[in-house]
Amino acid sequence: MFGTMRKFLLLAGLGFLTSAALAAVLLGVFEAPAHTDYALEKALHREKSGGRILWHAMPVEAAYQAVGQRRTPFAPAQARAPRDRKEYLVSLLALTDAALAERVSLQLRLQGGPAVVETPGEAASNYETILESIKGLPSPRALVPAEALLYEAIDEQRRYLALWESSGKRGYFNPEAPLVVSSHQKIAAARQKLLHVFREESLHNRRSVSDHLTALDFR
Repeated sequence: MFGTMRKFLLLAGLGFLTSAALAAVLLGVFEAPAHTDYALEKALHREKSGGRILWHAMPVEAAYQAVGQRRTPFAPAQARAPRDRKEYLVSLLALTDAALAERVSLQLRLQGGPAVVETPGEAASNYETILESIKGLPSPRALVPAEALLYEAIDEQRRYLALWESSGKRGYFNPEAPLVVSSHQKIAAARQKLLHVFREESLHNRRSVSDHLTALDFR
């Protein structure tokens, strides 16, 4: 499934803010067409927060293609939700995309794909930044349960990949591993909760939420 994406494995910078300001940075980006030029995508997203920069081992668009998942950008201009919920969702989906790119690049390497210019330490730092950023979002009360599920699901993916790395068993992905199953269940539950909260949204934006979380789920 990942063979067609080998040419995309480049190390490039992609920064995300860890506060509500993230929404303002991304509002104009999510409606833009998908970029095949990663340098352009990187330039649009790059930001610093407290000296921390989140680095991806592959473009987000390439990660979606690698897992064979449609990517539907969220369209804030179409959103019917209150401003705080809309801005929060833009921020959250940006961070699930960051987790997707991290997971796919690691999974490619562990499944015997081409080497990724990223050390285990860098991967751990990226996951730490993603999780801290999720925890730091200004969460509307109705979205706290979904956020908690996604936080735990991403952390379980991180832990599974770390165990896989340390096992030395390259090339073998176990979809029935407890952490994989648990992560899958939590992503499914988070999807259901988000779609319920945003049930008045357009079909496009509901599809965007579903596509983001389907891509994140690696079971």
